Amino acid sequence: MPEEKKGQEKPSDEIKKAEQKAQEEKKVERPKPEEKSEKKEDSKPAKPEKVLPTNCAVCNKAFKHKKWYYKNGRYFCTKRCWMKFQSEKKKEAEELAAKEAKEREEALKKAAEEKKAKETEAQKEAITKADTDSQKNGQSNTPS
Repeated sequence: MPEEKKGQEKPSDEIKKAEQKAQEEKKVERPKPEEKSEKKEDSKPAKPEKVLPTNCAVCNKAFKHKKWYYKNGRYFCTKRCWMKFQSEKKKEAEELAAKEAKEREEALKKAAEEKKAKETEAQKEAITKADTDSQKNGQSNTPS
């Protein structure tokens, strides 16, 4: 086989090319070890760090000791501050309820006034209509 044709290749060359293609396919199929580690990190959510409270919700004192009160989503330095917060919250709720009741009462009064105004307008229209009808007939409602 000393003479090779330009279009033909040796069988060993064909085998080598086939092996190279197979290796390239294997490289594509197998993920890199770095990619695996990134996927694992992404799949697990990061744990949030514990946030320690710094100040009381009522008096804004700094917490210097390890004990504090955690009630209703807030941190308090003492039970007294927590009670104070509760009482303030109750007062605000009562004020809000009183304000809403007052607004409802005003709305009812306004609706009643509008209803009376419509009734008086309807009565006036009825009287004027009766007057015009009587004038057309030649009668007058005024006493002589």
